[in-house]
Amino acid sequence: MKTLTLFLSLFLVPYSIHAQFESGESVLISEDMPDDLYAAGGEVQVSAKVDGDLLATGGQVSVSDSIGQDLTIAGGSVQIFGAIGDDLRCAGGELNINSTVRDDAVIFGGDIHIGPDAVIAGDLIIFGGTIHV
Repeated sequence: MKTLTLFLSLFLVPYSIHAQFESGESVLISEDMPDDLYAAGGEVQVSAKVDGDLLATGGQVSVSDSIGQDLTIAGGSVQIFGAIGDDLRCAGGELNINSTVRDDAVIFGGDIHIGPDAVIAGDLIIFGGTIHV
């Protein structure tokens, strides 16, 4: 985990001076973020608005509030219920997506569920072992 945090910090700092970095076994984001957010952990829960991009990775990752720009997310189990202001890039073992994506979505997964309230305004590229729409 420390290696991932160090890598993200060194690689992304020039591009994200105002970004917030969070990592740990359990990461809970419950306060609105005015800029980009990078989060990594065993369990990552984002239940607050992120005005910029969100990059999140972990064993279990859930997003339940809106993301102002791009969402890039990877995990063993991924839950997405908040609106996404631009593109979605998602990879995981079990994916549950029931949100609005205002541009393109690229989704890779083992078991993918696209919920009845999901709206993808741009192109959808999806690869999976099992896909439920």
